[in-house]
Amino acid sequence: MEPMPHELLEQNPAWRAVLEAYWQLFRAQSEQDEVANSDEDESDRRWFDRISGVETVDSDELSVAHGRLIAHGFLAFDLGDRDGRMKYQLTPQARSVLNGERMAAPGVSRFERFRVVAEPVLC
Repeated sequence: MEPMPHELLEQNPAWRAVLEAYWQLFRAQSEQDEVANSDEDESDRRWFDRISGVETVDSDELSVAHGRLIAHGFLAFDLGDRDGRMKYQLTPQARSVLNGERMAAPGVSRFERFRVVAEPVLC
């Protein structure tokens, strides 16, 4: 029997750390949208540049985690426009698992323990 989505993340801390880093970006964008009083729900269309580092995950594990998260349906990817950079998006399955766990654990958020290292944007 294949493990449940939350079990996969429990069994693979690096995957979880990468997914939670994207979750932080997703929540930050959601909060910005609320402040801007955006009438349009763009939650299904939010794409982010590839995270280049997560404090608890080494660079080799980071690449593997991205691949596994895509393979297991937690991340979607797009090859991008003219710049050729890949973009990533939390899938509804990922948002559901992460949102459900966050709601089940009141108090200090475990999502705050990961510092996202974003790649610089070259213009």
